[in-house]
Amino acid sequence: MLSPALEDDNFLQLFSILLTVYLKVKKMSAKGKMTSKEEKSTKMKELLFTLNSSNYIEFLQAILLKHGLAGYEVTEKKHFPLKYIPSKAKGQCILDAINVDNILDYREMVKKLTEDKPPMVKLFMDMQYIEKLP
Repeated sequence: MLSPALEDDNFLQLFSILLTVYLKVKKMSAKGKMTSKEEKSTKMKELLFTLNSSNYIEFLQAILLKHGLAGYEVTEKKHFPLKYIPSKAKGQCILDAINVDNILDYREMVKKLTEDKPPMVKLFMDMQYIEKLP
C-alpha cells in the first residue's frame, strides 16, 4: 500500500499551452520589389497530463505531440524552455510567468501545482527554441 505522500505525488493537471510560431511572409512593396517579413502568431492547445516530479521529458514530449510536432525529440540533454503562470497571479499576464528550463525548475513547478491545485495552468513556449532540438 502506498503512503499518502506518494499518492499525492501523481496528479492530473489541465494545461493551456500557448506556442509562439513564426512565419516568413513575402509581400510586394509599393516600388514593385519583394520584401520578406516574419510574422508572429500564437497557437493554443489544451493538455491533460499526469504530473509527478520525475516525468519532465515525458511532459515536454506530450506538449510537442499535442501541437503536432512529433518530429522533434526531447532528451535529458536536449530540451526546450517554457514558462508558466502561477495560479495566484492576478490578471495572469506573461510578465508574471516563471521559467522552467530544467528538471529542477520542473520539480519546483510540480510542487507548487500540487499545493495550489489550480483548475488550469497557462504554459508559454516559443517555436524558435523547439527548432533547435534534434
